[in-house]
Amino acid sequence: LLAGQKGGSNGNKGTFDAPFSTIDYAIGQCTGGRGDIIFVKPGHAENVSAAAGIAADVAGVAIVGLGTGKGVPTLSWTAAAATITVTAANISFVNMRFVNNFADVITMFDVSAAGDSLSFDNCTFTDTSTILNAIDFVTLATGADDLSFVNCRVIGKSASNDSFITGVAHDQILIEKCQIQFDVAQTAVVGVIE
Repeated sequence: LLAGQKGGSNGNKGTFDAPFSTIDYAIGQCTGGRGDIIFVKPGHAENVSAAAGIAADVAGVAIVGLGTGKGVPTLSWTAAAATITVTAANISFVNMRFVNNFADVITMFDVSAAGDSLSFDNCTFTDTSTILNAIDFVTLATGADDLSFVNCRVIGKSASNDSFITGVAHDQILIEKCQIQFDVAQTAVVGVIE
């Protein structure tokens, strides 16, 4: 830490020099519809270890990772039922890494019908290995519309990966300038988007 900076703590003010320690807590400090932006510092690492371990439940919040290369903030899934839930509209994730570090994570992002206009820009979704993996990366409830992925990378390393996006009855899904690859043959004939 540089002079005058504090380590992350949810008892801090939430400034650059005195940051919060968790993204979930930072989201809870936001006001819906105001265009709040949460900047996540380079090198930040956080585990998602429970269902709704991070709840994106305040409308219009952008979670923006700072840094490049290995310095991009990383969220790691450490339990099969661990999720980030998206229950509010107009949430965006920018420049973040989402990494499965547990066997058969059921779904990384659980998006409710209220999670319209969810966007990911310059994000990476990946598995740690062929056995530490996600079954589904993003699960959409019926009616979750206007989802977008731009400049993202999805790298599934396990034969147990079912799909990148799963769910039914959605309008306007944009996937642009993305790399989506599964490194091994899948155990069943499924679509990347199902």
